[in-house]
Order: sequence, then structure tokens, then C-alpha cells
Amino acid sequence: MSTGRRGTMCSSTNMYDHFTSMVRTSPKIAALFYDDRELTYEDLGRVTHNLADKLSAYENILICLPPSDAAICTMLAAWKLGRTPILRHYTTKKKGLLSSLDANSILVTDACTIEGSNVLVIGDIMEFNTGNEHQDNPNGIPLSLLTGIALDDFCVTPSGSTVPMTDLHNRLEWEWKQYAFSAQDNALTLKPTHDLDFWVHVLSAMLKGAPLVLPPYSIRGNFLEIADFCSEKKVCHLFVSPDELSDLATYFRVTTPLAKHIFLKSIKRITCSGDTLPLRLTYQGIMSSFAGVDTEVIFMLTSQETTEIACVGLPESQKCIAIDTCRAVVERGELQLLSDTRTMKTGLGGNGSGESVFYSDAVANWTPLQKIQDIVADILGHNEVAVFRDTFRGGLICFYRQHEVYWPILFNKLYKELKPEENPKLFPIVGERPWTPSQYIEDYRESVQKLGEMPVTACSFEGAKMLFAMAARLVDVSIDDFEVDKSLSEYGATVDQLALISEDFEMMGFVGMFVLDRTLCICDIIRQTLPIRSVGPEDRQFLVRILDESVERDECVDIIADAFSKKNWLDKCIGSVSGSTRSQHVKLNHQLWEDIVQQCLGKVIVDYQTQKVLAVMTALDFSVEAEIEGLSDEFEAVLELHDQVDRRLREAFKDSKVAYIFQVASDLELSREENVVIMKLLTDEIIEQTAAENSGFNACLTHASHVFTQIILENYQDFNRVANIDVNRFEMRGKKYFDQIKDDFHIVSLLKTFVTH
Repeated sequence: MSTGRRGTMCSSTNMYDHFTSMVRTSPKIAALFYDDRELTYEDLGRVTHNLADKLSAYENILICLPPSDAAICTMLAAWKLGRTPILRHYTTKKKGLLSSLDANSILVTDACTIEGSNVLVIGDIMEFNTGNEHQDNPNGIPLSLLTGIALDDFCVTPSGSTVPMTDLHNRLEWEWKQYAFSAQDNALTLKPTHDLDFWVHVLSAMLKGAPLVLPPYSIRGNFLEIADFCSEKKVCHLFVSPDELSDLATYFRVTTPLAKHIFLKSIKRITCSGDTLPLRLTYQGIMSSFAGVDTEVIFMLTSQETTEIACVGLPESQKCIAIDTCRAVVERGELQLLSDTRTMKTGLGGNGSGESVFYSDAVANWTPLQKIQDIVADILGHNEVAVFRDTFRGGLICFYRQHEVYWPILFNKLYKELKPEENPKLFPIVGERPWTPSQYIEDYRESVQKLGEMPVTACSFEGAKMLFAMAARLVDVSIDDFEVDKSLSEYGATVDQLALISEDFEMMGFVGMFVLDRTLCICDIIRQTLPIRSVGPEDRQFLVRILDESVERDECVDIIADAFSKKNWLDKCIGSVSGSTRSQHVKLNHQLWEDIVQQCLGKVIVDYQTQKVLAVMTALDFSVEAEIEGLSDEFEAVLELHDQVDRRLREAFKDSKVAYIFQVASDLELSREENVVIMKLLTDEIIEQTAAENSGFNACLTHASHVFTQIILENYQDFNRVANIDVNRFEMRGKKYFDQIKDDFHIVSLLKTFVTH
């Protein structure tokens, strides 16, 4: 078995101990959901204890049960006793299993017709009440009598073969590492097709403290009801068979984009488990149905001698090495698969136990995969390297087994071999490298040690996410959950701490790189390191100035550039530009803000008036948390100017549906704050984030948001304008608005009024 730190399961007893330690602190840890009834940790412990007493006299424990609470408890009971349970292929004809039993073996099943001293029958209370057969069986035990609650036994007949426990351990080890379950995540399995797949999904979810949700029979095949079920249960991971994935892909091809978005709005990942894809179905064909969404699709298919794993939207033609080679090192525990590669940009990471992953979203666009693989293999001294092109998100993922090679050495050699100066997008550093990884590690040894103790760590060479530096300053930051798009202030960072981090970046030489990756890094500095709300009301005046109707567009950019130059904010970023003068700085700032205005402030540029609206929304984005309690004069002025922009925008689009929405908002006599919220309804992310506590209200707002967004897109297309709404900028910012006004908010009336016209 593996000796890796994250998933060591060397014995059955350790498996049970590890499971109980993982879930003991959760008062309502659910083994499985059945029609809204939960099996709590206390129930689980009671059943396991009682079953362990009945099974303790036997060395070999054979399980022939459908996926159910009874099966889970039986496996836990066996582990509690230090036994390795043997999973038998579930079939309704179980008498043949008796011939394989000896005096030291016991068969645990749900077949009421089998009797014997070494047979234990477990069933649901409903089954026991339908006839006398169970009651006549001296070894029959209704599970509900063990728990004291009635449960509906979820029965599926999987297809498969006998599963050795070692295979289960290996798959559980891999899946537990691979899936980023958290206590807030649920997983949904529609129809398990293999015994092994089902157990792995259930147990990996349980070990993460996340319940595996099983939908009732009534919604099978009804994707609309399944979508509602996923939303209600907050399902984040979906497990499907190949046939179901094919049906789902077909459904996405024939339905509307809105219906697809609604179905996948909460689903982070879809795992397809089974033998093989249906005939005439390809990876590429399936993935084309998932275009435009963030949901990952992973294939874990067993066909003849090959097992497809870690295949995230990966066409077969782009594989570098056989997938089963990658799977082999995974199962030996020599390879750590990091499941949060979406949060890693260009960089390297590891968990301190000798297992690492390299991920780049730039290198794959210009370097052949085979060259990357050869370089990594040469550096590591072995060929156990798997390189994949991530066509779903774009980029490249490289898994490799690590012996004694420290990741800075690998980075140095990759840097030298791949010649990033020929393509600065790979490593955006100008001139000579201002620091070395070994020196960096020495300076932050304590931080490295701290990060090495965490489940997942990453080091990204893009300034805004220097986790090693941040760990030294932000002791309460959960690096495991850190995302670039979230403001540091949401993790408890103070202005002083942010300033220290900026100094860290400067000391380490991360200066010129900010200029090279302007739209990302400059925006990150403004939005994360130095947010407007942290510098005082006088520094927000420029927002009011650029919203003045008399200010032309070019002058608007000059005002912004001048304001930031005077505050010396951008000077730090471009200070290393040799021979630069103050005027050159201002000119460069002008260019930077030209990009930001066009690419970062909502990414919707229709005309100058719309830019002003987006600037107002950005001001709210920066200021809402600090200013909501008592609006300052400056903030009031921004709201007043918003009304002016609103009127001008309605005039510009007087014949459009957009103008009608704004007109309805005015007719409803909404307050200024509510009027601003109407503007924010044009984005989607904030709706889902802020209304999550009330599912009915959430559904209404989400639907309204989709309608409004579609209208905006259609009208922008009619005007032959850019129509790329950035929904990520407003994630969480308007929560207090919604919390205060959602009880009497007029969105329902607004939507009904709109639909009737």
C-alpha cells in the first residue's frame, strides 16, 4: 500500500480508525441520503458496533449486498474487527455462494431465503413487514432495528465481477487524493454500474466528510428534476455511467444554453465510470457538449487492458504516454494528483511528501508536449512522467514521481531549457533572474515548513499569488482554499499585512513582471493588494471625477493614471524600468489603464456611458463592504451619478428591452441601493452567491438573472458591440445588499412585468 502522507491505509483497522477520526467531529455526517432521511454518525457507530459483535467470530467476511446503508455498515464493522471484507458480485441468486463458505467464513446478504449458521441477513424494515420470510429466518436483522430509524433501502443491481479488497484500497487511495471534497460538498451518483465504482465513490466522499447523495427512483432520466435535486442538495460532484453521460451530452446538445447552465451551475466535476464509451461516441464529441461551462469531466473507464484516468476533456490523440502507466504509479502511492489545478497558474507545487505536480496554462500553447515530457524525465532521471494537454480549461498538466529532486531544481532547468525569454507568457520575468529558488526557500524556510504540512500547496510565479510569502504574513490563511480571484481581505488580511506582502514581492525582485502581464497583475494589485476601500475617502474622488458627464474618454483615462501615479501605486510596479522618468510613468500608466478600462472593468464596452456604469459598479465592488453601514458623501455622489448614467443609458437604448428593464426599475420606485442591485442583476455569479440560503428565492433570482443576461447579450449583439460579461468580478460583494432587502425585493414583479410585454 501507499506510504504517502495524505492517504495511508495500511490495514483494515487503520482504515476504520481513519474514517472515524475524519467524521467524529461532524454531528450530522451522513453515510447516505435516502429521501431526506440521514444516517448520522451516532447511528453509524451503533450499527457498526452491533454488526461487529455478530461478525467477530469469523475470519472471512463475504458481503453480497446492493449499495445501501447495510453494506456500508458491514464494511465498517469488518474494518473495525481488523478484517478485510470480500465484495461479491451482487445477484439475486445467492445460494451458490454458500458452497464457498467454510467454518471461518460468514456471508452477509439481503436474501431472505438463505439460511445457515454462517449467513447473516440484513434488510430494510419495509422488506421485513411485507412478509414472514425474514421474520422466520433466525439470522435476519432489519437494519432499522439496529439504528432505531426507518430507512428506504436503495437497491441497484450493478454489473461487474468479484472485487479484491486491494483494488478497492488502491482506487480509494487514488480517488481520495484526486477529488477535492470538502465538508460543504455533496456528491451525486445517478446509477453506479460497478461494485467497485460505487464503493470508491461512497467511501472517498465519506472520508472527506461529504455525503454521497442518491436520488430517488422517481427522477431517473428526468434531467430537469435532477437539476432541481442537485441544486436543493448542493451537489458539487456528479458520478455517472457512460450511457448516462452520453444521454446528458445529447440533452445538452438539444437543449438551450440557459438550461445547460442551470443544470451545471453547482456541478464542479462529473466523473464517468464504467467499461467503455458507447459505440460511435468519442471523448471529443462528449466534451463539445460541455463547451462554455466550468464543469470538469473525468473519465475512469475500464476496457480490456487499459484504464482511462485523469482524463479531463482530453482527446485520445493528445496523450503522450499510456494512461495505465500513470495509473500504475498512482496506485503504488508514488504519485500525488492535485485536484485544484484550476487555481494554479504557471508554477510548481507539492505537499511536502515527495509528490509533486507541474501545471502551466501558457507553456502548452507553444511547446510540444513530448519536449516537456523529455525535459522533465531527463531532470528526474526516470520516465514515470505523464503529460496531458488540458483542452477543457486550456493549458498543460504534468504528473511525475519525484525521488530526491527538489522542485526549485526542476524549475531552474525547465526555465533554462524552455527559454522563457522567447515567450514571456511562460515566466513573466525580465532581464536577469533577480532571485534563486534556493535563496527564496532559505528566506522562507518557516513558511515552506508550514505549507508542507498542508494537504495542497502551490507556488505561482505571478506575483499576486505568492503563497510562500503570504504564509509568513497571514498565519490564519487557509492555503488549501486560496483562490486568486478572491480578495485577500476575505481571509483576514489587514492593510499593513498587504503592504508587507507587497514589500516581500519587491524584495524578491517581482517588479518588471507586473508590466509584462498587465491586465492580470495590475488588476490584481488594484483589486487585492491595494483596494480602494483601504486608502480613505479622498482617494475615491477620482471615481467621481471620471463619472462627470463633461469628461471625455481620454481625459477619463488620464485622470485615473494621474491619480494612481500620485499615490505611487504603479510606480512600484514599473520602478525597475531603466531610464524611466515621471512623464514616462504617467504615459505607461495611461496605457495600462487603457487596457484595464477595456478589459477588466466588466469586460463590456459599448459606449462611453456604459463605461461609466461599469465604473460605478466597480466602485460599489470596492466599497460596498466598508460603506454599507453609513454611506459617505463620496459614495452618495457616486450613486447620484449612477442615476444620471442610468437616464443617459435609457436614452441611448430607448427602443431596446434594456431600456425597458431600467424603466421598470424606476417605475417600481426602488431606492438608490436597490437600483444599483438591479444593475448588478445583469451579472450571474452574485445571484447564486448571495441567495444560496433560500432555495426558492435563489431559484427565482437565478432565473431572472439568466433572463436579464440573455437580454443584454442579445441587445449588445444587435448593436454589433462586444458582449462578454465578466461575472467573476462581483462574487460576494453585494451580499449585504441582498441580505437587507431580499424579503421585499421586487424582482418577482419585475420579471412578471417584463414577461407580459
